[in-house]
Amino acid sequence: MIPTFEILPGLGVPEARFGEQRADHRARLGERHSSEHGPGSGPVDGYSDGTLMLSYDEQDRLASIEIAGGNALVDGVQVVDRPLSEVLADLRQAGISPEFVPDQFFRLPGLNVYLSTPAPDDPETPIESVAVLPAGWTEPADPAGAE
Repeated sequence: MIPTFEILPGLGVPEARFGEQRADHRARLGERHSSEHGPGSGPVDGYSDGTLMLSYDEQDRLASIEIAGGNALVDGVQVVDRPLSEVLADLRQAGISPEFVPDQFFRLPGLNVYLSTPAPDDPETPIESVAVLPAGWTEPADPAGAE
């Protein structure tokens, strides 16, 4: 069975909400694998055969979510494993205006949701993953644009 994750912008997903403790997720979500995503990042817990990845802050509270595969829904729109052009059109029809961040990803303004695809200039390339960040999170300033 393919897992479905309804993205609750600013809150997380029903299975894991921002600010909740790692131990609570481990008890609730069951079997997992953990890995380091970078030096000092702390372990990232993967659930549902790696389709749901949860990252935590220094106090072991949920800080970010990545969904790669499965069914990831934003306002009822399936955003993963579908062609970019279809996802963007469906989001716009739902009243969400995705913004392209050059050479990186598509941001869903005001939702703290980010869509990643390996070829953002190819409308037929599928969205590979979606990142979800908590309400109040702001993007770091762009050092390349700073003077």
